[in-house]
Amino acid sequence: MTTPPSASRRTFIAAGSAIAFGGVAGVWRASASGSPTRIDEPALPLAEATRITTTTTTMAPPPRGKILFPMESTGQCVVLDNFGDCRPLGSCTRRHEGVDILGELGLDCYAVDDGVITKKEVHPTAGLMLDFQVDDGTYYSYQHLSAFAENLEIGVPVQRGQVIGYVGDTGNPGVGNYHLHFEWHPASAGGAARNPYPRLLIPDVCTAY
Repeated sequence: MTTPPSASRRTFIAAGSAIAFGGVAGVWRASASGSPTRIDEPALPLAEATRITTTTTTMAPPPRGKILFPMESTGQCVVLDNFGDCRPLGSCTRRHEGVDILGELGLDCYAVDDGVITKKEVHPTAGLMLDFQVDDGTYYSYQHLSAFAENLEIGVPVQRGQVIGYVGDTGNPGVGNYHLHFEWHPASAGGAARNPYPRLLIPDVCTAY
């Protein structure tokens, strides 16, 4: 994976990435002057949408302790190590419970393991979201999707590498801030969110901050 210069990571994310992508992961958007501005406004998600697909990409199990990358890595691919960041910015009434993976609208999002769908809903801030749980009780959450893959309902099994949704900006990211918000809730932590970033198998074509 590509790593940026060792200048302030937060400054680079807020300024450089915001300008490059027209807004970073629902946190920043470049103003007319080029400086980043906050975009914490809530936005209603799109109505539930599905896209027809039967795609499953063959993926070998990851090395022990690692998590497969959950998103197609063609085109733009930027991974933000922003687990635990304040939300909303400035007040810090809650903490960011996932990592944001920036990409283009409609990129495939993959199941990182075999499991069963446990949540499928349209949420005021998370937008179109899917959770699935694996055998040991660990579960993963995919948020801000533009659409769900077809035939995915609560109780339906999914396979590692199966397309389960598509990158979008539903919920509160701000229009055009296309990204996947990805959460890892290990059973060993009692289902609490933990930072997936150190465990993610990030493709070399992606830039990580």
